[in-house]
Amino acid sequence: MNKIIFRAITVATTLVLSSSLNAAIITHGNLISDDTTDFITDSITNRQYMRFDTFDLSYTETLAAVNVGGIYEGWSIADSTIADDFFRAALAPKANACDGAVSFGTSCGIMSSWNNGDFGDSYDAVEDYFWYISSYETPFRNAFDLGIAHIDLDGRIREKDDWRSFTSADTFTVANGNSINALLFREAMVVPVPAAVWLFGSGLLGLAAIARRKKQV
Repeated sequence: MNKIIFRAITVATTLVLSSSLNAAIITHGNLISDDTTDFITDSITNRQYMRFDTFDLSYTETLAAVNVGGIYEGWSIADSTIADDFFRAALAPKANACDGAVSFGTSCGIMSSWNNGDFGDSYDAVEDYFWYISSYETPFRNAFDLGIAHIDLDGRIREKDDWRSFTSADTFTVANGNSINALLFREAMVVPVPAAVWLFGSGLLGLAAIARRKKQV
């Protein structure tokens, strides 16, 4: 009986770990994602960012989605500071040229070995985009509500901290027939796979203990 239970634990552990190992892991700087999840994780801070192609919502719909009762409750829309954190993590250990208020279209740096869509395709097949709430007034630009970032085919990140207003962002999206999604984030502590394995295993061990007691009786 005990051999059967321990064999079950071994098989369960192997299956869970193998599913994790078979995932296509994508790493750029401190950011990690794979093809089995909907988010990108900062391995240093454990903050999570939603992948660029996870949802397809307008600005108004995004606000509703992150509010209480929304489909993304618990997530928040990134502002300029959070966007800078994302750039810094993506480029680590390289220097990030986009910290703070920067001029329009500033190049933040280039991610090595970038493949288009690594963090999810958004807007078109050539570049990946996301918008965020602009909290800076950048030089030589009017003060707009939203900032935008895009990643070129070569992995270069470009930032426009004062991009468009809330209203024109939705108009721009509709006019082009494609959506540019917000960068959503959450401060999360993800339960690692081994913890799930131990939880399952502890249950089986409990069954083994019960079986042993019955046998002794």
